[in-house]
Amino acid sequence: MPNHRRRNSNRLDGYDYSLPGAYFVTIATYRRAALFGHNSAGEAILNDLGLIEQEEWRTTVELRREVRLDEFIIMPNHIHAILFIDEITLGERAAFIQTVGAHGRAPLQRRPRTLGSMIAAYKAATTRRIREHSKTPDLTVWQRNFYDRIIRDQLELDNVREYIHYNPLKLSEG
Repeated sequence: MPNHRRRNSNRLDGYDYSLPGAYFVTIATYRRAALFGHNSAGEAILNDLGLIEQEEWRTTVELRREVRLDEFIIMPNHIHAILFIDEITLGERAAFIQTVGAHGRAPLQRRPRTLGSMIAAYKAATTRRIREHSKTPDLTVWQRNFYDRIIRDQLELDNVREYIHYNPLKLSEG
């Protein structure tokens, strides 16, 4: 039996995730632990760790000028968000090299200014702050990888915005 590496099934093979466009992402906590708060009466109530997540997500646009944030929500055990990657010049792309710390299966370098490099940097920053805040230096915050979907048109964008907006209500019903 051949030994195939399992890929995240929602990624499009050969797609350049640094291309301008709209993306819907979901990032889940390790083992779906409710680290960021709780859900009450259809509303996500964030604790201190959830507020750290929210602050770091908003900081993303300050650190990455090619990124624009849209609708997002921090839930007790995940984040749903829409973001846009805007066009950058070839000079900016060539001059920018981002090295992220390797862990287990992560590459030593990621292609700069891609959706994956942005999510990796976000996860690293939030993990560092959460470990510091909780005084738990070995806490595993995030599940490996993340879910993404390319948003192809206005109808899909509107549907994803609605999904994000009503996500806390869905947890109350279930």
